[in-house]
Amino acid sequence: MDQPVPHLNFTDFPSISKTREEWEVARGEMLAYINSLDQAALDEIISYQVLGRSINATHRRREILLHLVNHSTDHRSQILAMLNTHFGIDTPEQDYIIYLWEKS
Repeated sequence: MDQPVPHLNFTDFPSISKTREEWEVARGEMLAYINSLDQAALDEIISYQVLGRSINATHRRREILLHLVNHSTDHRSQILAMLNTHFGIDTPEQDYIIYLWEKS
């Protein structure tokens, strides 16, 4: 079984350009992975453990991938709230539909 990936260290991202560089690598890897999946792979049952919570679970790959999208949305809202509450930074609207309205 693969070991969990360690948490990121803020010191590894000293600038916006370094952060963007690392993001593009991660983005490329994820897109390559997603594009490699066919329907059978999306339907495949994946068994996994969450060691820190003593969880053994089984889900379809597509359910796990959907969780990733949902979970990242949760973190985005937490970051926006922190920027506004703790740093007094006004945050723009984040709804995807508003993005689409402004884009068209």
